[in-house]
Amino acid sequence: MGETILNEAQMAAVSHRNGPALVLAGPGSGKTTVITHRSVTIAKEIALPSRLLSVTFTRAAGLEMAQRYCKLAGIEHPKPGDIPVYQTVHAFCNGVIGIYERETGRHFTRIEGEGGGKMQILSTLYHRYNNKTPDGPTLKVLESAASRRTTDDRIPNESKILQAYAAYKRDNNLLDFEDMISVCLEILKTHPDFCARMAAQFDYVQVDEGQDLSREQYEVIRLIAPHKNLLIVADDDQSIYRFRGAEPSCIFDFVKQYPDCTRYNLTQNYRSTKRIVEAASIVVSRNQKRFDKDLYTMRSEGTPVKVRRFSGCGDQAKYICDVLAKAGGAVLYRNGVSSLTVRLALTLQGIPYEILGGYERVGNIQVVGNILQEILQAERNARFLLPSPAKTYKRMMYDGYIERLRREYAISREHQRYLSAVLEFISLLVASCDSWRSCVEILGKMDQNNTAATVILTTIHSAKGLEFDTVCMIDLVEGEFPGSGATAGEDLEEERRLFYVGMTRAKETLYLCSPLARGGRKEVESRFVRELDKNWRKKDKIS
Repeated sequence: MGETILNEAQMAAVSHRNGPALVLAGPGSGKTTVITHRSVTIAKEIALPSRLLSVTFTRAAGLEMAQRYCKLAGIEHPKPGDIPVYQTVHAFCNGVIGIYERETGRHFTRIEGEGGGKMQILSTLYHRYNNKTPDGPTLKVLESAASRRTTDDRIPNESKILQAYAAYKRDNNLLDFEDMISVCLEILKTHPDFCARMAAQFDYVQVDEGQDLSREQYEVIRLIAPHKNLLIVADDDQSIYRFRGAEPSCIFDFVKQYPDCTRYNLTQNYRSTKRIVEAASIVVSRNQKRFDKDLYTMRSEGTPVKVRRFSGCGDQAKYICDVLAKAGGAVLYRNGVSSLTVRLALTLQGIPYEILGGYERVGNIQVVGNILQEILQAERNARFLLPSPAKTYKRMMYDGYIERLRREYAISREHQRYLSAVLEFISLLVASCDSWRSCVEILGKMDQNNTAATVILTTIHSAKGLEFDTVCMIDLVEGEFPGSGATAGEDLEEERRLFYVGMTRAKETLYLCSPLARGGRKEVESRFVRELDKNWRKKDKIS
């Protein structure tokens, strides 16, 4: 089975066969190795490898696991049935619905993805109830609310919009991603014979990233797991998708619902230095609802975790450039808008970078476009000397443009923070350019994503499962980390877990960075950094 040497805890999990099992796998503990080795050993024991269903959180993770399986099993050109079934819950449920459609003649239309129509439907309904077209941030908040199927009234008439959205889907047999789960669950529950046939396809079911299952996803998996032969690999400390409906309580319920559940603890971290593991453990241990763990690493002590504060985002971005210029590394942030100033600084210094997980083109940001238009118009109106972009921007501020923007973005604290980050970026952009054309040229360069670059920019959500020698976490301020609406309870615990995930991406060096101000607004350092600073400063664990 290859040259990989499994530790005792890993081998125990690989050897598990019948009955329910929970594998608690900390960051860098080799969970994918465990899943792959277990898949190969089980495949040798059953009639067909495809009778093992391995549920993954993303398609990319499923593809990686399939490739690792083939490499370990010595399969170069797999044919149907030669390898386990690697699918996301959504893909599995969509397949079940497809079988149901063919057998019953009923048809559903999928509306997710490009051209699917989901965003257009939400935009149309927003316009119906608010008499205006939603901007990008508003539409994203609305989409997130639709996925969670919950409202928090951050958007005017949000409840009415979401009720109309649900009714429109129901009346027109439309399915978005979450409907694929709920409709599949309804089919399995109301058609027991059909459910039994779906479950009969498999001898074993195993789940990766079990902490990110929603309640409905969890129930679907329970229904199709044969003879309770269900193994879930999870880390409750890395559950960061409640905004998508994930319920980390599912894995706590799993243990309660199956008293005979066997637990395996993978606590050895092979990724990070001791100081990083210890720092991350201190942060996440403040959460109340979690399994107790004793994470450790056999790696060296490593360098101290580096806490840095800056006068503004510009200084923060320049420092990041200096840190990553030679050897590369990753810049991690809570929200994509935080990347703007770093992207600008990297572009100005000619340092190529790659953005993971998708990104908004700078030229598509409405505020940026409006200000560029003002700069262009000012140049056209000039008789002799062209006004600099900085001078035009300063005039706009004197004329009250920024105050009008702030009133417009007062819809929520989230919108206000988005605007502050954009304005900080614009002030740095216009200070770096001598004309409208040079602004446009820089923006064009900023949108060139270099997939061969050694500097990676990504949200922490998109960085989950990845690792980097050097990690710089930026904009670690209150309202951003934790988010403005996460001050207590489960929301705060999720923010703490997200911070923990960011910290544990680092292998060798970790920087925790924050600006004193953004876009004219004073900032307060994140409580997560302050807690760590207070605990470790005297012990020379951070610098």
